[in-house]
Amino acid sequence: MVAPLAYDYPVDRLLLGLKFGRRMHLARALGQAIAEGVRSQVERGVLEVPEALAPVPLHPRRLAKRGFNQAEEIARLIAREIGVPMLPDLCRRVRHTRMQSRLSDEERRLNVAGAFACAQSPLRPAIVDDVVTTGATADAMAAALIAAGAEHVQVWAAARAA
Repeated sequence: MVAPLAYDYPVDRLLLGLKFGRRMHLARALGQAIAEGVRSQVERGVLEVPEALAPVPLHPRRLAKRGFNQAEEIARLIAREIGVPMLPDLCRRVRHTRMQSRLSDEERRLNVAGAFACAQSPLRPAIVDDVVTTGATADAMAAALIAAGAEHVQVWAAARAA
């Protein structure tokens, strides 16, 4: 996993500012932090560059309400920085789910179980999201990617909760 920042103050405020405050310039800064973390791990031989980036999709209802997908905005910058294609339609969210932030760990896992579908996956994709807390979303999306043919799935996020 690549998650260069801790999900704590002030990073939590930056992520909330992007997600709910529509401060799109923050996507560039967060994407840059991930790209730098990726480059560092690739240079040290800890990480292989994936074949494609797969931003965590929003359900169409949530996308319509928010007006943008923060994971896609972050992934767009990373794709340019490291020269890997971003495939925003690689997976889709097939079930509208409750917001994870108000749920317990177990409720989060149940909430996103079976929520993603992928038609066909590259062998080595990287999931891109804004923050990883319990890992439930990343696990559910990775399962869908593996079911669609992925052999190794990486998870990249701007921040990781302790």
